Amino acid sequence: MSWVYRLAAALLLIVAAANAWSERPSLHPRSEIAQRLASMFPASDAAQVRDASERIYQVSLRACPRPLIIAVVPPSFTPRAALLNLAAPGDRTLYAYTDWVGAEPDRIAVFARRVWRPLLTSVGLSRYGRLREMLVIAEPAGCDLASTARWERYWRGGGKT
Repeated sequence: MSWVYRLAAALLLIVAAANAWSERPSLHPRSEIAQRLASMFPASDAAQVRDASERIYQVSLRACPRPLIIAVVPPSFTPRAALLNLAAPGDRTLYAYTDWVGAEPDRIAVFARRVWRPLLTSVGLSRYGRLREMLVIAEPAGCDLASTARWERYWRGGGKT
């Protein structure tokens, strides 16, 4: 009987890996994404679409000299060049995916979450959504709000935690 459990576990891993590797376009409207990003920071003005074709947003914060620039990209680290071209010299780049935030791209950490989160969601142990989106954030020098923000709220439905 243990072979049945092993087979079921293997099938779950195969489905999660296939789900993690397949890239589908996001179905979420840009205005909803802007609302979610603005709700992340209570002391912000509304998030504005900076480049609709690339899904790049900016959030003006009172504590920062310039707005945060946030790109919503597939979790593959390939489209980050568009954001890096918009960032000013001295800006710090952060990458956020579910509960992981890092200053350097970490493909293994993101891939592990892309496999693990759908498994947890399928059995009702995780509330994360939008697993096909990653955030690349350009934070102006002298601003530490993006590095301390709870970015996982973006994947949990905006301000809900």
